[in-house]
Amino acid sequence: MKITMLGTGHAGVTECYNTCFVLEDHGEKMLVDGGGGNILLRQLKRAGIELHEIGSIFVTHKHLDHITGIFWILRRIHQSAKRDPSFRKICIYSHADVISILKTGYKMLLLSEDEEPDDVAFVTVSDGEQLQILGDQFTFFDVGSKRVCQYGFKAETLQGISLVCLGDEYLQAGGLPYAQNCTWLMHEAFCAEAEKDLYRPHRMNHSTVKDACENAKSVNAENLILYHTEDQRINERKQLYGDEAALYFGRRCIIPDDLETIDL
Repeated sequence: MKITMLGTGHAGVTECYNTCFVLEDHGEKMLVDGGGGNILLRQLKRAGIELHEIGSIFVTHKHLDHITGIFWILRRIHQSAKRDPSFRKICIYSHADVISILKTGYKMLLLSEDEEPDDVAFVTVSDGEQLQILGDQFTFFDVGSKRVCQYGFKAETLQGISLVCLGDEYLQAGGLPYAQNCTWLMHEAFCAEAEKDLYRPHRMNHSTVKDACENAKSVNAENLILYHTEDQRINERKQLYGDEAALYFGRRCIIPDDLETIDL
């Protein structure tokens, strides 16, 4: 299993792209979130990932920096399916709120009045639901956000590797049972601890690097991936966040850049 980070920043970044990534296993690829625009298409191209290689998409929640890029993917899918009827059908997974937005938008923006989507399968998942995707077991869960309905997932491979993605909020009650003793934890980290008064992450249900590290340590995660960060320290981010993680986590912590690949 591997992750290609297409974007690593929060909603307002300009020096990197909004957080989204491609998860790959057994030769299959799943896009997780889409960022905030058609830059997603450029990031996929730069990562060497063709649209027809993506068989599934998961969207964590409806905020613009996570859902908007998906509409550009839908547009490309629709165009490709019109040119080639054998174009691979794609499955989009999310909770009911997001599926309603994507399905309604797809029909309004891309289909004629009497058409129904036949090149995309919109799949509503519920809290605790398990599905086989990428040849692995995925469990979807409500993270417990106080702002907007948001889902994360736990992916478990046949080799015993577990990956937990919490969306873009800190570890809360909804994610606790899934994050316990995981191999890899993906946790947002809006800024360094020393800059919390500048960025005020807690106001938006976000974390400092210290917060994320303490959360990872509390569930005994083996490895930590930090993302959804500010971009004012983009050139220093790896070193700055890595030094803080060494103080509060003490295990392997990866602070990826856009287009970086992580082997799990």
